Amino acid sequence: MKQRSAIAGILATSAIAFAISLSASAQGDAVRVVSRDTAMDAAINGRVAAALMSDPGLLGARIDVDTENGVVKLAGTVMGAAELHRALDIAAQVDGVRRVDNLLEVARRP
Repeated sequence: MKQRSAIAGILATSAIAFAISLSASAQGDAVRVVSRDTAMDAAINGRVAAALMSDPGLLGARIDVDTENGVVKLAGTVMGAAELHRALDIAAQVDGVRRVDNLLEVARRP
């Protein structure tokens, strides 16, 4: 019974991750989800992307999320150091994240 419940949870989370990736595409790719093969990584990707997209302090950020074996890589452009640190903190707090690798860049101001 526990195994069935765990599988149902993983499938539901994967469906949410897929829906979030479609939503991100529809919103101009502000947060792009790049997923590997495993359902757990897809679930983590979805949760991280959802957390980043829902944070009002990251509205100007363009962040790609990639997860492999629980290690989340954030890449893209943020508007300042505060956004960079905020994105890293948000990702690190998501359940299942083992480590966050920072590949984010601060946008140059004209």
